[in-house]
Amino acid sequence: MNSICINGINHTQEEILAGKNLKLLSPELIDFLRDWFSEAPVFHVRTSGSTGIPKQIPILKKHAVNSAKATCSYLGLKRGDNALLCLSTQYIAGKMMIVRAITTGLNLWTVPVDGHPMKSFLNSPHPHFHFAAMVPLQVINSLQTKDERNLLAQIDKIIIGGAPIDPQLETDLRPFPNTFLSTYGMTETLSHIAMRSLNGPQASPYYTTLPGVRIQTDIDETLTIDFPDIGVTQLKTHDRCQIVSRDRAQNFKILGRIDNIINSGGLKIQPEEIETKLTFLHPNHYAVTSLPHPVLSEAVVLLISTQSFQNQLDSANTKILKRQNWQNASERSDFLKLLSLHLTKYHLPKAIGWVDVLPFTPNGKIDRIALKQLAFKVFGENPFNPKSSLEIQKSFKTTNNILNNNDLL
Repeated sequence: MNSICINGINHTQEEILAGKNLKLLSPELIDFLRDWFSEAPVFHVRTSGSTGIPKQIPILKKHAVNSAKATCSYLGLKRGDNALLCLSTQYIAGKMMIVRAITTGLNLWTVPVDGHPMKSFLNSPHPHFHFAAMVPLQVINSLQTKDERNLLAQIDKIIIGGAPIDPQLETDLRPFPNTFLSTYGMTETLSHIAMRSLNGPQASPYYTTLPGVRIQTDIDETLTIDFPDIGVTQLKTHDRCQIVSRDRAQNFKILGRIDNIINSGGLKIQPEEIETKLTFLHPNHYAVTSLPHPVLSEAVVLLISTQSFQNQLDSANTKILKRQNWQNASERSDFLKLLSLHLTKYHLPKAIGWVDVLPFTPNGKIDRIALKQLAFKVFGENPFNPKSSLEIQKSFKTTNNILNNNDLL
């Protein structure tokens, strides 16, 4: 484990620390390699910031090695296999791809971090890839063109993480001949502790834990993780889950984050659950949040982007376009009726806003904190107050007719 093969060139620990033969590697990659091959027992990694302010946390290298071994063993990866690195090495997912290559002897091939990772191989020779890790956005983008789609299908195994898998993406991947897996984990668990198949005969909505991982739920249904091999003991997450087996390999389903629960009229509503039922809104992206309500405590709010999903991260600023994107009350009513075909009356939004783009964290997750702030900007501080503008009152009244609010009390 004192060397790594990158883009067909073997780099030894001594060469890396001396700065030799590194001109073709990115500065971020060089920085991490120097960190890894230094005598320090730890390296530092930046959290994503999906639930708060991003921060640097220390990781013991021996724990990263154990995590890498668990993943490679689970996926059947072996020395000499080709792995594609298309993720930023500023975050744990990219760093762990490097550690897996060093630990298992994988041949690592790098491309610029981009929303279209396969475009680098459209007009150039490339090896057969046995393994790759991507975020959902990269996979979605690669499905948009025939050539990139074909290249994606040639990678033996692709793990997808960093953000929830959209139901439409899962449907799109089912016909593929290769293996796609969704991962569950976080920075503190050194990327993932469980996977689930998205296509093929093993496809399932339930994650299966890696060897050595034990999970349990608390009274609030939140997941607690034990993985001693990577130094994780009683790590309480914010994810609500349902455990369906307690065998050696445990299976579980993520219901959503407890932080995101909307308490509306005494009902606990998970916005992620609503979002999975709105795939008909594609190619526009959307997200669900809540705003204060004088009767219900919180009201469900839907924000829809005017840009398609693959363009979301390309826009630096979120702009508010207008509160509604329909021409008249009839169109608005028709849209609400369409929503009612997919959602229960308790999940129907009380307000719908259109924005230029939705807020995302750097690694592709919906930024829930910024989303809530954006909703306030779109609708104001008290959108359901009887003294609000006539326009909002009319919108609320129309939605009220669809929802039959008396049933919510």
